[in-house]
Amino acid sequence: DVFRGTVTRTTFALDPATRSLLVEIDLPNKDHLLQPGMFGEVTLVLLQKPGALVVPPGSIITQNNAKSVFVLEDGSAKLAPIRTGITDGRWVEVTEGLTGTEEVVVVGKGNLTEGTHVNASPYNLPPGTPAVQKFERRSTGR
Repeated sequence: DVFRGTVTRTTFALDPATRSLLVEIDLPNKDHLLQPGMFGEVTLVLLQKPGALVVPPGSIITQNNAKSVFVLEDGSAKLAPIRTGITDGRWVEVTEGLTGTEEVVVVGKGNLTEGTHVNASPYNLPPGTPAVQKFERRSTGR
């Protein structure tokens, strides 16, 4: 079963050892399907931007806090400065610098300089899986 709820409280502080934080979620339970002591899996949707222009993180070059990507222009590599937004780990939103019609270099950008002739081929991003973090309860010694 899927239940939709709202995060109502949080500690707002990550535990550096587990990279986790506590949250409380209010879930409607009118049919009493949820019982005390039950466990569940939670997916938090923090922010969504449907139709966002995105690139794979591996295509981004960062130098002196500035980000750019190589794009193809007339068969040659050209460095295009970009600004980025949110990321889900598989894709990075591009908020400025690209129109969405460019061909972006993803693999092999390490040896590129502007003006280098490039033979383009499609890049298929491998399927990703959501990150999973396992937690163990620590004994308090009582």
